[in-house]
Amino acid sequence: MSNKPIYIGIAGLAGSGKDTFFKYLSSTLQKSAFRVKRYSFGDELKTEIKDWCLENYGIDPTNCSREEKDYIRDILIAHARIKRKQTNGKYWIDKTKQTIKNENLNLDYVCITDVRYNTSHEDEVSFIKDNNGIVVYVSRFKYDEDANEVYLIALNEEEEINDPMVKDSADYTVTIREVYRKEDVEEVLMEQVEEFIKWMEQRITQTKS
Repeated sequence: MSNKPIYIGIAGLAGSGKDTFFKYLSSTLQKSAFRVKRYSFGDELKTEIKDWCLENYGIDPTNCSREEKDYIRDILIAHARIKRKQTNGKYWIDKTKQTIKNENLNLDYVCITDVRYNTSHEDEVSFIKDNNGIVVYVSRFKYDEDANEVYLIALNEEEEINDPMVKDSADYTVTIREVYRKEDVEEVLMEQVEEFIKWMEQRITQTKS
């Protein structure tokens, strides 16, 4: 690998399986001795607002249940949106860049698991692609009683507006069938991960040639 890490930005609606895809991707890459680490714009948000949420609600956004997160979701979204507007979308990108720089790890892959915006040439998608990167869009569906594919839908207006722009800019799409048994989850995800890695290796080879 090059001294400069490859950035992988993982996008998709809330609940689509972005972190699960990363879990299996990271495990597979590490088995081949690649150094991989997960970062998240949302982690920066949760850390920044942690003390305020603890003081006012007794909820730690960096370590809370799904139910507790639902209580403070609107506050997280509002704070994130205000900071984006004040900085032309660069605030959380800059925070994440600083974290990566401060850690100064010798990585092969930097994976950012919550790419959600592509409204300008300085937004999250561009940040990934400008850093020798790939944007992967994760989509999830289940079968209804008539065996029709039913895809996940946006949870809020913010997702409804921004998700299509990110999806259109993705370099690769992963489509996950919803399953419930642990062994089925692993089978479905590993198949997708292996296909993606094969595609990525071909892309890297083409880029070098």
